[in-house]
Amino acid sequence: MKTQRGLFPSGRNKWGYCLRSILLGAGGLFGVIFFGLAAPPSASATLDALVNAAARFSAAIGQQLVMVQNDPAPAEFAEKTVAYEQAKTAYFMALREEMPELINIATRRKLRPLQLDNFIIAFAVAGKKQEEPADEKTLVLLLRFSGNRDVKEARAEFERAVEIEEAFHKDFDGIDFISR
Repeated sequence: MKTQRGLFPSGRNKWGYCLRSILLGAGGLFGVIFFGLAAPPSASATLDALVNAAARFSAAIGQQLVMVQNDPAPAEFAEKTVAYEQAKTAYFMALREEMPELINIATRRKLRPLQLDNFIIAFAVAGKKQEEPADEKTLVLLLRFSGNRDVKEARAEFERAVEIEEAFHKDFDGIDFISR
């Protein structure tokens, strides 16, 4: 059986490349989650807010997928979409706040806290692969119900959440972890 140390290439350049691909892989966002598996757990600053936001967002993704696949009424669609987009916004805001800590963990400046396991578990059920179809189907229904007043509010929440997610990716997807 290989040790954790044996799972990664040795040397500065190889490690930097591996680290960068892990952190920026999977659409840039979820790569940080899986990096936590490589470091030993230890006590650190809490990531509880991020863990909670990730769990709520993961659950909201699943609920949104079910709802958009069942031809909802406009009022139900608007209500569920607002809740989904609020969970997405809360997640990306919590993730943004915790990125310095996650970067320090990923670059091994800090040891991995136990809360990171919970963060990983939160996205084991739903993640980027389910978020994208949920967003695509939500957008289709937003266009279909565009004349409905309640749906206009949901569309505003959708656009706000998209802006927050895009700003997050713009700020963090291009980080150079090799020279850190």
